[in-house]
Amino acid sequence: MFSTNNIPDLFGKRAIVTGGNAGIGYIVTLELMKKGCIVYVFTRSQKRFNEAFKDLPSAWKHLVHFQFCDLSDLDSVQAAALAFKSRESQLHILVNNAGIMAVEYGLSKQGLEIQQATNAVGPAVLSLSLLDVLVKTARSDPQHRVRIVHTSSSAHERYGEAYPKQSWESIQAVNRDQGSTWKRYGQSKVANIFTADYLAELTSRENIVNLSLNPGNVRTGLYSNLDPKLGLMGKILSKFLVRFLIDPQKGALSTLYAATSPDFDASSDPSHKLNGAYLETGAKIGKKASWAMDGQARQLFVSFVQTFANKTMGIDLKQAAARALA
Repeated sequence: MFSTNNIPDLFGKRAIVTGGNAGIGYIVTLELMKKGCIVYVFTRSQKRFNEAFKDLPSAWKHLVHFQFCDLSDLDSVQAAALAFKSRESQLHILVNNAGIMAVEYGLSKQGLEIQQATNAVGPAVLSLSLLDVLVKTARSDPQHRVRIVHTSSSAHERYGEAYPKQSWESIQAVNRDQGSTWKRYGQSKVANIFTADYLAELTSRENIVNLSLNPGNVRTGLYSNLDPKLGLMGKILSKFLVRFLIDPQKGALSTLYAATSPDFDASSDPSHKLNGAYLETGAKIGKKASWAMDGQARQLFVSFVQTFANKTMGIDLKQAAARALA
């Protein structure tokens, strides 16, 4: 059974944790820092970042850095990736942790349904924008695999079954209300698995492992901004059921396992068979829903991300990936 005691020494390594100032992300950030890792917290609020880390021992303060990043805004995502690369030449761990859940229908700055923008497209663009530094780091250390962690949810099973009908074939399809905020959320969580599997295939010859996971039903701020249309159900979820959820310390275990465990290094997994694996609550290998393994739907999502990023930012992610892997 994996525990934080199993996290190896990370002295000198660099990590990015999106949403690393709250909930699971905060626990992940602290545990990485305890092992000597320098962590860049990608988040929207400098104030909340400062509040979260104000009581750090002075000897730790150099280990954590704020980087503004709004995952719903691709301009912000691209700027954050460039800012990181201007400061660091290596990236050993990327934890795509931040997200929103079951919020009211709305559109992002670039006109994309807000849950798809924040949970799915933003993290995919961030991962691809950092691929060059991730590959460079992987090639410099054959003993330790670079980690890219993609936070999905059990909602990909419960609410994501609409594939391929609710596909990524166009922005009109993506922006459908679907009659339920939970369906939109589930769709975004299926997309996290698509991203992990796409990158696992894309980087299969590199010393990189991509893992998607379900952290479990965790007591975090995700339950504080539920869609008002949920009515009584939303109030019950936000006020009462949260008492029965697992705490962030337990919820962070799968993420920390994916980000740090030697089980995924070449010495333990020489055939790279765990690249693209899905983890369940409690740091265990799990099983993806069948629709999350639909290759056609995955390609629709990848193509949508590439086209959308090119149209809205003028960036060719496909070409950038080819250069990173050259």
